[in-house]
Amino acid sequence: MQKGTAALAVFLLWLLAYGSPASASPVDSVAFFKDVTREDITPELNRRLACIDQAIGYSQRHNDLYHELYFLQQRISTNFSLAQYDVQDILDESLLKIEEALGSCPENRKKDWEHLHVQMLSDRCIASIMANDYAQCGEILNRLSALYHSPYAKAKAHMCRGIMAAHKKALQDALEHFRQAEASFLSIPDLEGVFKAKANTGLALLSLQQYEQAISLFLQCHQLALEQHYKGDKLVCSYQYLAQGYTGMGNYALANRYYQEAIRLAREYNQTRLLCFTQFNYARNLFLAKEYAQAETEAREALKLFEENALSQMKAETLNLLKEIYKARGDYRGAYFYQDLYIDLIESFYLEEQSKNLEKLESSLEDYKLRQKLQEIELHKTKDRYRNLLVAVLVAISIALVVGLAILYRRFFRQKRINHLAMKRIEELNFQNKERAATIEKRFHSEIGSRNKELLANSLLFLRVNNLASSLLEKIQELRQASSLQPKDKVLLYEMEHLAKEMDPEQDWGEFELYFKETTGDFFSKLSLRYPSLSAYEKRVCALYSLDLSNKEIATLLNKSFQSISMAKSRIKKKMGVVSDEDFAKAIKEL
Repeated sequence: MQKGTAALAVFLLWLLAYGSPASASPVDSVAFFKDVTREDITPELNRRLACIDQAIGYSQRHNDLYHELYFLQQRISTNFSLAQYDVQDILDESLLKIEEALGSCPENRKKDWEHLHVQMLSDRCIASIMANDYAQCGEILNRLSALYHSPYAKAKAHMCRGIMAAHKKALQDALEHFRQAEASFLSIPDLEGVFKAKANTGLALLSLQQYEQAISLFLQCHQLALEQHYKGDKLVCSYQYLAQGYTGMGNYALANRYYQEAIRLAREYNQTRLLCFTQFNYARNLFLAKEYAQAETEAREALKLFEENALSQMKAETLNLLKEIYKARGDYRGAYFYQDLYIDLIESFYLEEQSKNLEKLESSLEDYKLRQKLQEIELHKTKDRYRNLLVAVLVAISIALVVGLAILYRRFFRQKRINHLAMKRIEELNFQNKERAATIEKRFHSEIGSRNKELLANSLLFLRVNNLASSLLEKIQELRQASSLQPKDKVLLYEMEHLAKEMDPEQDWGEFELYFKETTGDFFSKLSLRYPSLSAYEKRVCALYSLDLSNKEIATLLNKSFQSISMAKSRIKKKMGVVSDEDFAKAIKEL
């Protein structure tokens, strides 16, 4: 009931702010925007972003610089939650405005401006960290520590130092800074800061595989989110953190429940980016739990989300996960299909990078040509000016003009020589890029070939296992004829016989022939066309000989005697019309 009353009050306040602008005061409107831009009031992401943009526009129209920057800082924080860190220019401009305002603001507003300054400086640190500019981040942190000594400023500085340490994989240092940040936030108190500090500490412990400690912190975060009625990304993240912790502990069932709740909330609050990564982690957790059918469904949903949001790197990760799912299920055709898509995507990443480099070179060349044309135009203007001047001046001025033209021509030829060297360097770079692309293409084809051979070896291994199963069935029949078996032994023999019969040699031969065809081409069709009198068994023997296997190895794989394979080889040679082993090997290799 109280929440309904609060929502009605916010709606009435919105009517005052927008329905009758002539009567609404700036304070009332700012208060309204501070309410509707809170995550617990407007958890749906797009609506909150729209409210923040409206708040910025309202502040600009009323020349309220403080609240314009206040809401802009909220916009930047939201960008960070969307992994959008390219805001350095906006932050630098905002920091200049804040520092100018600090010198002239009234004393009763100075604390608010300082608090906003600390927030903007910490945001600037985060943007530098994500750009791998650790030197600039260190300079900003030193400046922040020198300007402010409040618990809030110390907490923000420790958070930034912890994030920078975690980004550099110095996890123990990150843990120390996050814990100090949590202590500073608790002393204020700032519960939202406590939530973020605990969450970052838990994530660092998760990276160190200290799962029990991480789960303990994530449970505290989740409890805090529920007590403070957090909504939006904080509540979604609290469920996702717990799911990640329980995945690390191997409790996949509990992790699945948390992932499902996180996905539901992410959809409800339109947290698209969080939904993408949560869906992927849920699919990976189902794969670890060996629930392959559901894992495939969720992975396909994650792949669709990554494609819709143009997250190509995570799309590649999802394709790789689908390959592993199909491989675990024994569907090597499907695994090969997704492996092929994965390789194509990786190749496209490389080609895209090469294209960007080529565009940069072409842009540099265009800039150079433009500068050259401008220089030529300027040179022609200079020549015309001196030519007109030559008619009107004395001989002495004419001599000076000749000297000036000589200097200009010398500069022109020197620039032309520099241009020639630059063109030559560009051609060398293009040649190097082409060689690098050819090398990578060969590497990809080599890797695909080796993986095809690996699949072929696995098929041969399955063949050997099924042959061993056939031998096992024969032994079981011999044991069953013995009269001294106990009832429980007979039951055991029945179960062993049932398991051995489930292995279908013909099905495995079919898979072997499929992989063999993918690896060597249409061997069997050529063999049948050239030697139609060969039986199916003799064709299989020929295929094994084409792999350079010896009689003993073939006998072992087919569970036949050495003499049986030798006789089969003799029959094949006779049907093929060859006498020596060398002619037989040559005939097999020519297929």
